[in-house]
Amino acid sequence: ADAAGRKDWIDANKDKYDVFICQPQLVNVGLNLVFCPTYIVYTPYYRYDIISQATRRGYRANSTVENRVFHFYFEDTCEEEIIDRYQRKLAEAKAIEGDFDVNIEEEKDLRTLSKTSADIVSAS
Repeated sequence: ADAAGRKDWIDANKDKYDVFICQPQLVNVGLNLVFCPTYIVYTPYYRYDIISQATRRGYRANSTVENRVFHFYFEDTCEEEIIDRYQRKLAEAKAIEGDFDVNIEEEKDLRTLSKTSADIVSAS
């Protein structure tokens, strides 16, 4: 189904279910999912932009609850490497926006600009 069809289906069925499981590319644009503020990404994905947009569908001006995003992956596998790369991309994107409050699971070396900028912010 196209985006309009997905929107219509979700609107018609959202009160019947506690959980929606879908591929992030199917909900990354054009949907208002304010009724669904928790997102579980069960397949690590390299595309930061797709995951970011898909997990922000519940964050709207009329939202009254915090959006929560969880990523499932197996340690010591390529999935962990994908999550590490995703976290770095997230930190870099937030740094461009001037937001240095990004939770990275472990101490990872960030690229120079973000690390330097974060150091500047924390020193002030």
